[in-house]
Amino acid sequence: MDRQIYHDLATAGSGYWWNQGRQHLVLGLIRKFSGRHLPDPGYRILDVGCAAGGTLSFLGAWGEAWGLDCSSEAIALCRTAGQPAERLVLGDATHLEPFEAETFDLVTAVEILEHLEEPETALASAWRVLKPGGLLILTVPADQRLWSERDQRLAHRRRYRIEELAQSVARAGFQVLKASYANAFYYWPYRWLLGWRRLLGREPVPRIRTNTYLPHPWLSALFAGLLRIETRLILIGRLPWGVSAVCAARKPAAAGAKP
Repeated sequence: MDRQIYHDLATAGSGYWWNQGRQHLVLGLIRKFSGRHLPDPGYRILDVGCAAGGTLSFLGAWGEAWGLDCSSEAIALCRTAGQPAERLVLGDATHLEPFEAETFDLVTAVEILEHLEEPETALASAWRVLKPGGLLILTVPADQRLWSERDQRLAHRRRYRIEELAQSVARAGFQVLKASYANAFYYWPYRWLLGWRRLLGREPVPRIRTNTYLPHPWLSALFAGLLRIETRLILIGRLPWGVSAVCAARKPAAAGAKP
């Protein structure tokens, strides 16, 4: 992924409405499926693909959070943001050898699988480092019909259907607890925009810039509020469409050989 995007995300930080909505969703899934409702310093968390630390920053208040990323730029930004250097690891999502088996209670991978040539290997690695009964939370871009040059600039390899995501997670041996689309409120406007620009023969979406992440404060607050409403709907059911997909799954408590 373009190095500048890491810096853009770091600049936007917690003020970025997408970060706010995604953090609220991840936290809701933790509370619903981990059985924990309060922070616990003994709860061990690994954020795979921590990037500039947007997810890692709030997970650190929930337990002992570790971050892993393949980019030294991302690791440096996390350190600058105040993340403990001893809990930041330069590494590959498909090879989590720096960590021993059954180390973590929770593994998160926010917008990571779509970057990988072998996402199955990453899921197997997450299985290995999770404790029996541990929780896995994933988010990915959804719906291949939304593919554009923006995905290429973000170094995506694919966009997922929730059925495809859930099947991949289940094949890795996990019990799927929740699979839903997310970021539904701007799915149809975004799909319409892509179709219109393609019809006109224009670049499908504008180039990524820092100010893409920070709209006017009132608009940012509106978007974040809509994503909070979506989280409530996802926790009690599932959304029929969305720009993203989310999956929460558990490693069986009596984890034997994987299927």
